[in-house]
Amino acid sequence: MDHLYRTTVEPVLLRERQQCGEDAEVADLASVLHRVPKLDFHCHLNGSVSASLLAHLERLLIHGGAPVNGADGDSGKVGDAEAGHILFFDSQEKRRQDVLTGMPVDSADRAAAAATPTERMHYCFTVFDAIYKVMTNLAFTRLAVQDMLFTSAEENIIVMEIRTSMRDGLRRTFRRDAADEEVTKPMYVDTIIETVEHILSGGLVDLATGELLTAGASAQVLAWGAASVTQRCAAEDETGEQAAAAPWWQLYERVYGSLLQPPCESSCVQERRRYFLEHIFRNLTVRMHVRLLLSVNRGATAAAAWEAARLTTKTQQRQVMEFHSWCTAHMRERNGEEARRGSANNDSSSPGSPTGATPSSPSSCLHRRLRETCWVTGMDLSGNCYKGKYAELEPALAAARRGEVEEQDSNGIRVTASITIHAGEKQDPQELHEMVLFVPERWGHLVFTDPANLSAILTAQQGIELCLTSNMLTGGHSHVVDHHLGDLLQLWESMPESRRRRGSDAEGRSGFPCYAATEAVRLAHRQARAMRRCGNLTAVAEPSGAADADGKDTASTAVLPNISFHTDDRGVFGTTLSKELLLASQHPAIGQLCNRLTANAAGATNSDAAAGAPSTAALAHFFWLLGRLSLTQLFELPLPVQLLAAALYAHYSCASKSAAAHESGALDVLQEAEAGDWRDWPSFVRVCNSVAASPVEATATLSSTPLPSRLSRWEWAWLTECFDRYYD
Repeated sequence: MDHLYRTTVEPVLLRERQQCGEDAEVADLASVLHRVPKLDFHCHLNGSVSASLLAHLERLLIHGGAPVNGADGDSGKVGDAEAGHILFFDSQEKRRQDVLTGMPVDSADRAAAAATPTERMHYCFTVFDAIYKVMTNLAFTRLAVQDMLFTSAEENIIVMEIRTSMRDGLRRTFRRDAADEEVTKPMYVDTIIETVEHILSGGLVDLATGELLTAGASAQVLAWGAASVTQRCAAEDETGEQAAAAPWWQLYERVYGSLLQPPCESSCVQERRRYFLEHIFRNLTVRMHVRLLLSVNRGATAAAAWEAARLTTKTQQRQVMEFHSWCTAHMRERNGEEARRGSANNDSSSPGSPTGATPSSPSSCLHRRLRETCWVTGMDLSGNCYKGKYAELEPALAAARRGEVEEQDSNGIRVTASITIHAGEKQDPQELHEMVLFVPERWGHLVFTDPANLSAILTAQQGIELCLTSNMLTGGHSHVVDHHLGDLLQLWESMPESRRRRGSDAEGRSGFPCYAATEAVRLAHRQARAMRRCGNLTAVAEPSGAADADGKDTASTAVLPNISFHTDDRGVFGTTLSKELLLASQHPAIGQLCNRLTANAAGATNSDAAAGAPSTAALAHFFWLLGRLSLTQLFELPLPVQLLAAALYAHYSCASKSAAAHESGALDVLQEAEAGDWRDWPSFVRVCNSVAASPVEATATLSSTPLPSRLSRWEWAWLTECFDRYYD
C-alpha cells in the first residue's frame, strides 16, 4: 500500500508543487488535499449548485431567454428585480457564515442568523426554498448537473453519488417564447441520467439554453477553446464575426472564471481554458464514475414514497435491459471480428487491466460503458427532519431494497436498491432506534445519537457519511473541535470491534496492518450485504476475532470506524470536498487516527502511536487511504449488471488479478445454469432471478462463496483499480 501511494500519487503532488513554485518540503495542505483523488457519496443536486450558476440561472429566468452573453453579461440595464436576485446568491457565503456562527452582521440578518440548531436548520430550508424557485425546469436541471460535474472533476473526485428528490410542476424550458409543457417525474430522472452520460462521454450543455449540445457542436466548442489557448485569439472584447463556439466560452468565463481556476497559473482567460480542457474535461471523460440515488422527502406522503420506490426499480430494470442489449450486440460484433481475423490474430487473451487496455480493445469498451453509465443504485431518505413520520415511509424503502416493489411478470428482472438514511438531525432516540432496526446500508450525519443506537451502528460497520460544515450548523457548533466526530471515535475506541487479532497472512505482510485489517472487516460486511440484498441473512464472516478493548493485546491491530467525509449541499454551504477534508484534519481525533495508521506502517504497536500533530504528507496519505477504504461503501451495481460485466471481463481475460480471483464462475453461470442462450432476454432473466432467489443453492457447486458475494467483491476490485490508476 505504501509503495502504491509513493509511486502513483506522491510524484504527482510533488511535480505540481514544483510547477507552482511551492516548497516541496513545506506543502500547503489545502492544495495537496485538492490534488488527492477523492470520493463524494453525499451530494444533493439542488443544494450543490454553485452560487455563480444560480445567479446566471436567475438572469436567464428574468430575461426569459433573451441573450445574456454581452460584455457585461446583460443585453441591457440590470433591473431592480434582477439586482435583488443577484444580491441573494452573491451573498451566499456571508449568509452561510452568519448562520453558522449565530452572530448577525446587521439587524437585517438577525432573524436569519438563529442561535439554536432547530432555528438554524429552518433557515437553511428557507435557502433551499429560494433555490427551488429558480430550479423550475429541465434546462436548468441539465445546467445544475453540468455544474456539479465540473466542480467535482476540478477537485479530483473520481467517484460520486448524486441524490435528488423528484418534484412536481417542473417545465421543459425557461424560455417564454417556446412551447412548453409540464414534465413527469420519470422525465426528470431521465434528464439527470442523460445529462451525466452525455458529459462523461465528452458532451457539453449549452450555457445559454440548457440544452445538450450535439457531439459535433461539443467538439466544435472544445476545438475552439483549444485553438484560443494556443493562438491566444479569443479576447473577450474581440469584434467582428465570432466562431459559433465563442459564446459558450464567454458564458463559461462569466460563470466559472473565478470558481474553477488553475491552482498556480496566472488568472488569465487562456490559462483557465487550458485548465478546463487538460484537467477538468479529462477527469470527466477518462476518470469519473457517477451514480444516482432517488430521494424520498421526509415531508412526503407514503404514496409518494412508493412512487419513488417504483421509479427506482423501473429505472434500474430499464438500465439492466439496455446493458444486456449492449453486451449481446458487442459480443456479436466481436465474434464477427474474430471470425474475420482468424484465430491466429485473436488478441482477446492479451494481458492487462480494464483501465489499462487499448482504446479499441473489448475490455476498454466494457470499462467505458460501465464508467459512462449513470447507474441508479439506491434510495435516500432526506429532507426536513421535523416533517413527516419515518415509520410511514419505511415500507416503501424496504420493498425497494428487497426488489419487491411490484409483482414480477414473466420477463421482469429482479433488482434491488441500497438505502441511506438521514438520521440524528434532531434529538429523537426512539425514531433513531426504529431506523437502526431497519439496518440501512449507510447513514447520513448522525449528529444527535445515544450510546446504544450508535454502538449498534458502529458494530454493524454501516457506513457513516459525515458532512462537517453541514453537521456543525445542525449541531450549533462554530468550531470543528466541537463536532460529534470526537464522541463517535471515543465510543468506537471503547468497543472490542475497534481492534482485531492479527490472524491473516495479509495483515502480517502489509506495511499498513491497520489498513489491511479495516479493509478485511469492511469487505466481509460488504459481501454479507450483497447476500442480504438477495434475502439471505448470511452471517458476516469476519477475518478474525475482536481483541481486548483496552488495547493491551500486543498481537492486535487497530480497525478504523466506518466513517467517510462528504459535502452534503456544497453550494448552499460554500464548501468543497477538499475543504471538508481540510476541516477534518483540524479535529484532534483525526490526528490521532492518522498517527496510529502511520505508526503501524512504521512497525510500532498501537499504543506507540504518537500524540503529536501529523505532517502534511502524513495527512494527505491518510485521506487517500481513507478514500480507498470508502470504496467498500459505494452502493453496488444491480446484480444482473455485475453478472454480465464480470462474465465478459472473464471472457476477455484481461481483468486484474484481484478482480479475476472473484469473477470465476460468473461466465459458467451464464453458460451452464440455463439451457437457453444468455443473450436471449427471457433466458437471462431466469438466470438472474434464480441466483437472486437462491444465491447459495444456485452457485454452491462453483465455489464455497455464493455468487452475489463474489460479484460484489469483483465490482469493488474493479473500482479499486480505477482509484489506484487515477494518475496513470
